[in-house]
Amino acid sequence: MNPWSPPKQDGKAKMLKLGNYINRSDVMQKSGPPGSPASNYFSCIDQGKEIDFVSLVADETTNPWLLFAILSENALLLMEFADLDVKRKCYKEEAFLDRGVRRLIADGARLAVVSLNTAENWLKKQTTIYE
Repeated sequence: MNPWSPPKQDGKAKMLKLGNYINRSDVMQKSGPPGSPASNYFSCIDQGKEIDFVSLVADETTNPWLLFAILSENALLLMEFADLDVKRKCYKEEAFLDRGVRRLIADGARLAVVSLNTAENWLKKQTTIYE
């Protein structure tokens, strides 16, 4: 099964782990133009479990997750920053978020794949965004 595909059940997040390969430079080491799939820039290991998406993003003040990529028309990839200061640095100091994330993300970081529908349904319930 493709590790980059979203869970079949809405409301779930498929858990992955950053694999051994990650391109932390601005130069492509695998073939492909800019805007290539995430799999061209790093590898992942399927952790074999799905968890409730809400549990990933429950605490807005310490949320370590960052939306990294749209994997397909129905899949989003999130990456976890164990250190919130590093996440802030990525937003503040990196000219290109994708390169910054690849440069700063910790080895073995947790990744999550969710469906667009799951993320959208969660977002609609976040009143602070719409007020």
